Amino acid sequence: MRITADHPLLPRVARGEPFDVVVDGDVVQAYPGETIAAVLVATGRRTLHHTEKGHAARGLYCGIGLCFG
Repeated sequence: MRITADHPLLPRVARGEPFDVVVDGDVVQAYPGETIAAVLVATGRRTLHHTEKGHAARGLYCGIGLCFG
């Protein structure tokens, strides 16, 4: 879920203009500065890959690209 601009507990966040990206054949909106993982999660995609041995679903772990999770 994305933080909305009108959330009463959060300060206003200045965002750039949204742009379209294609994910698995679907056109989805992204914003400048968002990571690919943030766009995927915001569009409801929770499974980002499957393990090699057991084919278990795996999602976002740390989000900074350094984890071996």
